[in-house]
Order: sequence, then structure tokens, then C-alpha cells
Amino acid sequence: MFTVYIVLLIVGAGIALLSLAGDAFGGGDLDAEALVGGGAAAGGGSGGWWEAFSLLSLVYAALGAGLAGTVLHLMWGDARPGLTGILAGGTGLACGVLANAAVVFLRRSGSGETVGESSFEGLVGQVTLPIRDGVPGKIRVLRGSRSHVLRALPYGMSPEAAEPGAWTRVVVVQVREGVAYVAPAGPELDALHS
Repeated sequence: MFTVYIVLLIVGAGIALLSLAGDAFGGGDLDAEALVGGGAAAGGGSGGWWEAFSLLSLVYAALGAGLAGTVLHLMWGDARPGLTGILAGGTGLACGVLANAAVVFLRRSGSGETVGESSFEGLVGQVTLPIRDGVPGKIRVLRGSRSHVLRALPYGMSPEAAEPGAWTRVVVVQVREGVAYVAPAGPELDALHS
């Protein structure tokens, strides 16, 4: 059994270390759906019992069982193989369940989600580089505690008719492919609708 514990420890620790190295050095990660349980990770599933068999859970179960089995075998030798196997299996199961529970909790709480382009819509921005002759200008918007600079074009009108070169404050109406489509804020917006 000692060989089985060593193999589980090497496989579990090896994959966990490779994943950690990929995160630390900016390398690619394994497919997120495979790591956290298929369709539920992508919003397509209900998160059923089969999530317990995700790659992440299996890796941590192997790591936990291998580590516990190796340590207990080194402490007790061949004196208690049955108890060592039961404790190693229980530890592995607990590690897999805890890893899965942590991922499910983080996914449901929205932790780590990236904010999309739509989060800029409705924000008021300051024009930093005027929009001229259909050439995108730049605006600075404050989202949360961070200031962001976006390329900007006028929304729903030709630049010639809208005179965007005179705009100083704008409202972000839509963002597509990194370009904010804006309308004048304040009195300019009222004058545009009259």
C-alpha cells in the first residue's frame, strides 16, 4: 500500500504545483469547466452531485490520501495497514469535498469574476481627448475606486452633426470592443433632445 500512497502523493502534489506555477507565472490554466464541474461553472447546469467528481476535487483527494497514507505508514510501518488505509481514504475524501465546497462557495458569491464592458454603461466621464471627424477621442471614467481611460465615439449620431469636439462631460451609453459610445452629459444632453 505504501507504493499507492506515494503515487497518489506525487500525482496530487504534482498537478497542484503545476497549477500553482501556471497561476504564478501567468501561464495557461486547465479548462475552468473541467476544474469546477462542467456546465455549472459556465452557468449551464444546476450544480448537482456530479460536481464532486471534478478534476479539482479528484486532485485534492489524491493529494490528501497520498499525504495522510504516506505519513501514517512512515509512523506505524506495516503494523496497522487497515487503519492507515481507512484514515488515508477519509482524509482524501475530506480534502476533495472541502476543495469542491470552497470552489462552489466562491462561484456562487461571484468572487473573482471579471467585470465586463457593460459595467461602464451609465457612468459619467470627463473628455480627455476630443472626438474629431469620426476619430475616437478618449474619456476618463471612475468605476468604483479606479479611474479608467476609454476610447470614445458619439452614440447614434454622426460626429459632424453632434459637434462632439465641444463636449467636456459625457455619459457612456454603450461599450463595444473596448470603444465607449457616449452622449453629452448635463445641459448638452437636454439641448440635444429639444
